[in-house]
Amino acid sequence: MSQEQVQPTIPITRRPPVGRSDLLLCLSAMPNAPIGFLARLCGLESHARTPSEERADHRAPRGRGTVEPVSVAPVPEPAPASSESPRTTFLCAMTAASHDPADAAAEDDLLLKAERLLNEGNAITPAELEEQPSKPPPPRPPLVPWARLWPFLRRSLGRLRESSRPDLRRLVRAMAAQRPITRVPRARHPAWPDRLTIVADRRRDLALFREDLDALIDQLERQHATGCVEVVNVPSNAALPDPPATGEAVLVLGDLGFLSGDRELANGWRSYLRSLERAGNPRAALVLGPRNRWDAALPAETPVAVWDRRESRPAGRDGHRPRPPLSPERRQAAVQQLLTLLAPSVRVETGLLRVARHLLGGAADVGTEYDAWHDPRAANDEVFAMGVRAVESLELEEAFRRQVSEPVKAAWLDWVRRWHRYLAETIRTDELLKFSRFGAPVPADEVAAARRVQQRAAARLLELGREGEAGRAVAIRDGYWDWHRRGYARSPVEARAIEEHLAVGWAVFRHLQGGQHVEVPEDLDSELVAQVLRVLERVPAVETLWEVRQHGAALHLRPWVAPRSRQNPTPLSIGVPLAQLRARRAHIQVTVKEVDETPTTHSFITSDARRLAFGLGNPERIRLLTDCAELDLRAITRPAWATRLAQDAFGLVAEFAVDGVSFRLRWIPPGSFQMGSPEDEKGRYEDESPRHLVTISRGFWLGETPCTQAQWKAVMGDEPSNFRGEQRPVESVTWDDCVAFCERLGERVPGLPFRLPTEAEWEYACRAGTGSAFNDGSDCTEPRGEDPALKQLGWYGKNSAGETHPVGGKEPNGWGLYDLHGNVWEWCADRAEWTGSEVVTEGYVDGAVDPMSWKGARRVVRGGSIWYFARSCRSAYRFALVPGNRDRSRGFRLAAGQELRSGASGPEAGGAAAPKPEDRDAEPGGARMARASTRQKRE
Repeated sequence: MSQEQVQPTIPITRRPPVGRSDLLLCLSAMPNAPIGFLARLCGLESHARTPSEERADHRAPRGRGTVEPVSVAPVPEPAPASSESPRTTFLCAMTAASHDPADAAAEDDLLLKAERLLNEGNAITPAELEEQPSKPPPPRPPLVPWARLWPFLRRSLGRLRESSRPDLRRLVRAMAAQRPITRVPRARHPAWPDRLTIVADRRRDLALFREDLDALIDQLERQHATGCVEVVNVPSNAALPDPPATGEAVLVLGDLGFLSGDRELANGWRSYLRSLERAGNPRAALVLGPRNRWDAALPAETPVAVWDRRESRPAGRDGHRPRPPLSPERRQAAVQQLLTLLAPSVRVETGLLRVARHLLGGAADVGTEYDAWHDPRAANDEVFAMGVRAVESLELEEAFRRQVSEPVKAAWLDWVRRWHRYLAETIRTDELLKFSRFGAPVPADEVAAARRVQQRAAARLLELGREGEAGRAVAIRDGYWDWHRRGYARSPVEARAIEEHLAVGWAVFRHLQGGQHVEVPEDLDSELVAQVLRVLERVPAVETLWEVRQHGAALHLRPWVAPRSRQNPTPLSIGVPLAQLRARRAHIQVTVKEVDETPTTHSFITSDARRLAFGLGNPERIRLLTDCAELDLRAITRPAWATRLAQDAFGLVAEFAVDGVSFRLRWIPPGSFQMGSPEDEKGRYEDESPRHLVTISRGFWLGETPCTQAQWKAVMGDEPSNFRGEQRPVESVTWDDCVAFCERLGERVPGLPFRLPTEAEWEYACRAGTGSAFNDGSDCTEPRGEDPALKQLGWYGKNSAGETHPVGGKEPNGWGLYDLHGNVWEWCADRAEWTGSEVVTEGYVDGAVDPMSWKGARRVVRGGSIWYFARSCRSAYRFALVPGNRDRSRGFRLAAGQELRSGASGPEAGGAAAPKPEDRDAEPGGARMARASTRQKRE
């Protein structure tokens, strides 16, 4: 994971008059400008420019400081495909869900089960992890039995010698020819040569036949007197030896280059045999390879025989001759059969490979052994043993079930048992369970016993994990570490998720290594891994809010840190914020769906505050899952109703215009938050209790500022406000006026349903992840006085001079929204009742999802205004007014993109004469200034 440096910056106190592009242009003109850092600051990523891009820039240069509109998908539905050029896509948080975090019951069960096994004395012992040399495997089957091999070798390499027996056939022929018999002819028989040179091909790719070469050389040395046999080994890439002295016999052992298919090597061996012929050396060759792979140009004068029991031994001295080549399909079919038979075994020694080949009968030969050993699906140690790679086991498992007969399955299982008597018990039980999964006839009681061994191993691993550094030393010393690593490597991929001991072992070793920030392998049970880590680390379940950001082609997740006061600002974050995600346990699962690709899942375990980051290719959809929340991100392009869509340091922003008047909407990602105020918050009221969890399940658009007078006039055509100014918020509008505005705007801008935000949406957007009184992370220190934090955030009774002010004049919150504290009250969609001391609404309960109150004659207002104390401008403050209330401090903020369910309505009588919240919390001086201003206006 790359560690990124984040540079501290001075916070911007007002909305900047220029964009970031202007700032970059200025800085890039300076000498030694840090262009790379400036690009990362804006979430950009460099790429090679194509010639078409260069030409396009030359034809249409853009002016300084201009920003090209960025296209993003419609919300909430993606745009349909078209024949137009592809638009830029952005990730957008679309939906969210909350669920109850996992309790500790499963962890307690895991501990109880482990402790029960430990108390019973059934934990796995170091002896069960060790090989048992007292139980050696059976003898290795030879390529050709010695009894069948030596007559050919003696005839080919030896010479005829006279015996003491008379040769009756020659004697009868001489007498029949009436030749004088001066000497009784003696019978002649082939004998071993006096001296023999063995040239053994010891190339690395022939290592699986090493024991066959050694066994044959040992037999030949026994047939000759001591010192009469010379062995010349030819390793890889070595030159062939010179022929020995004239008359000395030579035996060549190897494949003559036929198995590897190396024509240059084959030509070299053919030339060597011809040089032996020219030197007059008796010679012969045993070839590791069937005749259908031989070169037709082999010297006819050299006896060459197949070194494999499938071929009968040549009767004379001529040896075998080549045969027509076999098709690659037939060769591959034989290899497939052999690998299918080998697949259930966790370890296949070279001798056991020979046994498996013999079980297949005539379908496989010595060349099939070589091909299987070097097949890409096989993993070998180059000398002693091989195995089928775990990633290939699923396909081969199906083939084993369907294609291998029941007698062959039983025979193969029996052979494997005999060959693996010497292996550690843990390995043998793993292999037995693998055979059972493949459909081999394994008795049920043996399967249960093997499962018991795995449970005992998991219990011992947990015990070592709880011992800390001492347990780590024991794990290394007694072989637990190597056993688990090899067991994981040899286990089938599809079986790893169901093998508990693998997940337990991985978590234990990660814990002992001090791994606090890792990605869990996709093929393990990530939930069990997280559970084991929690058991070992005893980490309390503390809820954490994670921040999801996009930086270039990477997605970043890190624990969200609340903003600090102006006196101690936080460093500027790199990248674009996308959403926030709750988690109580340090386990995050990320599923990425690339375009035209199968989804892939990544599980991360982390218990520190470091950032999680992983690269993205071309994501179409991303799903993030924790123990108590779920978030869905999608790639989108610009919707038809928007004239501009872009991302900045706050997130996604859309623009459209009505009669030349611009509207800016911010995308509010879905998520969960604690609604209401804590009991220790200064200035709070009882109807802000209880503080409860609320989930906003779908993202929505929200106005960057309260609706301005210019926007109102462009849509409605009139000017109802008392404090005039195009960029001031519209006021003196009733709840019904605002609903009518939304309906008429929807007619002017089709494709986007406009509405008022719900009370929960308003507070969720206002807080932007904070839980403090104000959305910059500050507390309300002066509920009825001049609050220093609110002075920077909004216009209220202590700094407004009794009138509204242009929107966007104070600091924004973390999602780029302005004027949420003060300036004007903002109407919400919820209905409510007012008891005289508190606001009563439906759905103000823990665990609510998209709550909205449909009962009550009043309507909820939020945010405070220019005439009220700081306590009334807090994020959690709520009040209810009659919908016909028309006051100089009543405004609203647009919401869009998420339909609300229909409900009953019923406005309360009274209209503008209804009580105001001034009797509860109004700042007296501000109210007097408002009344005086009104009188002056009327006069």
